[in-house]
Order: sequence, then C-alpha cells, then structure tokens
Amino acid sequence: MTSLADLKSMVQAEVGRLLAPRGYKLVKSDSALRRSTPLGWWELHLAFIYHKPVDVDVFPSVGARFDAVQDVLFEGDVASKGGRGTMTIGATFGNIAGGGVIDWTVASAADVPRVAKEVVEAFDRIGQPYLLKYAEPAAVLEKLLGTDPDAWHLWPDAIGMRCRALALAYVLEKHELIEPIIARSEAERAKDPNLPRFRALAERIRAKRGGLR
Repeated sequence: MTSLADLKSMVQAEVGRLLAPRGYKLVKSDSALRRSTPLGWWELHLAFIYHKPVDVDVFPSVGARFDAVQDVLFEGDVASKGGRGTMTIGATFGNIAGGGVIDWTVASAADVPRVAKEVVEAFDRIGQPYLLKYAEPAAVLEKLLGTDPDAWHLWPDAIGMRCRALALAYVLEKHELIEPIIARSEAERAKDPNLPRFRALAERIRAKRGGLR
C-alpha cells in the first residue's frame, strides 16, 4: 500500500512534470511550483491534509512575489532575508473562484495522474488569470487602495493588506500615498491587535524618507 506521504510526493512530482514546459520548477520543501518573473516569481502552492490512513486532500493556491516589496516588509528581520519564500499576494483556488473550497482527494497511486491533470486545468482556469491580473505591482496597489470587497483575495488579513499597500507605495515611489495610507490604517484599524506591526513598518519607511510626512 502506498503511504500518504508517498502520494503527496507523487502529486507534487506529476504536477511539476506537467508545468515544467512552462518554466515552473518544483520546490519540494515548500510544496510549491515556482516560475521566475522579472520582479520575483509566481507560485502554485499545493497544501495537503492527511486523513490517516485512508487518503489525502490537495488544496491548491497561487501567489506572486515581488522581491522589492518583500525586502521592505522583512527588513531588519535577521531570521528572514526578504522573507525568503514569502509571497506578496496569494489566494486559494476556492477563494478566487468565489465558490467555496476547491480540493481533490487522492486515495491511491491510481488517482495521481487524474488529480494532477485536473489541478493543472484548474490552475489554467482560475490561478493563471489571477496571476496575470496582478502581474504588475501597480495593479495590486490600486486594488488594495480601492473599495472592492474582494480585495482580501490579495491577502487574508487586514493589517497584512495595509502593510503591502504601504510597501508598494514606497517601492513604486508613490510617496504622496504613504501618509494617507498610514492615516487611514490608524483610523480604520485602531483596535486591531496587529496594528503595531503596521506601525513598525510605517516608521521604517518614514526613516528611509528622512522623516518626511
């Protein structure tokens, strides 16, 4: 009987084989397929949930990394140079599609080719359009600063979204947006327990700009 860990490895390898012609490489330690871009990389991430000893569920998500943004977000963190494998934006297939959870169950080696094929088909239908839509940092910043209720598709928590908007404004040299982003965040997220994380980033960015307000 094939172990659940082996089934996971087989799914990773088969999805990697299918996406290799497009420039995606398997990073097995992160359970991700990554393709380099001029600004960082795109990622198809495969999360696995074991139902021992019966089967394993596969939950795909996609993300995009902008190296310059991650460098700003993680500056000063001695444990993480630019956040290493972190994403700037990302969402599960289910959240992007707006139709609930999207996953696949793998119970045996015989399921692997079909599941891998269907995951890649869903990536083409759901994940790839998302990556193309937000391929440019300016498009991400515009979405984060807008009022669309689906902006949380870019990042699942409010302070994380505000941090990304602030870092993007700095990286894109949209300096006129920095103080309004800070003021809005202070007003709207005053009771958020994660607000100190945003404030620390805001102070680092102000320091980089010579304390300008």
